[in-house]
Amino acid sequence: IFQKETAKVIPIQNSNAGYRIMLRVAAAITMLIVGAGLVYLLNSPSQNQLLTTNEIAQTILPDGSQITLNKNSKLSYDRGFGNKQRTVTLKGEAMFKVARDESKPFIIHAGDIDVQVLGTNFFVSNANQDILEVVVISGKVSVTSVKNSDNQILTAGDKATYTIATGKLEKMRNDDKNFNSWTTKKFVIKNKKLKKVVQLLNKVYGKHITIASDTIQNCHITV
Repeated sequence: IFQKETAKVIPIQNSNAGYRIMLRVAAAITMLIVGAGLVYLLNSPSQNQLLTTNEIAQTILPDGSQITLNKNSKLSYDRGFGNKQRTVTLKGEAMFKVARDESKPFIIHAGDIDVQVLGTNFFVSNANQDILEVVVISGKVSVTSVKNSDNQILTAGDKATYTIATGKLEKMRNDDKNFNSWTTKKFVIKNKKLKKVVQLLNKVYGKHITIASDTIQNCHITV
């Protein structure tokens, strides 16, 4: 039987930078506000689960690792986490700041890839049904395909993408300056199409923004 408790929720702080961007495109968009979401901790005799809907949540695991879970995501781990192993399962998106323990590598099962680290700061996403992503902020991360055992070693500034349809795992430098905007509420908007900016704001702020004029969707803006 699951025991349901309300987990710690991090309020989304609307930064001035984010609102300045929204104001500058306000002439071309309509905003629809969605209802507030919920975050739950579901505990069973063998497993803990943290689930989010329309809220961001932060948790500290027994080993001291800090996890920031994005909206509509789920993190689960065994009740014995940290005793003999450090393994979690992720569905959605999360930022990880892993406490270093060379005797117990930290392993994340994220769909068709496994991510293994000793101690580092990085982002993992399997929210997209087509592509899985890992971006390293600091330290070193090993990304392995579950299906064919392909492996890539990432260091700070690197990104790995795994295409589910082809099973291809690729390594590249990360050129997406906004990959963690959902946690920082800071944006780098330089010569981007308006529709791409709107998509980013929708994701970060959990809004439904539409462009009123089809003629300006492809206009490039810098803010």
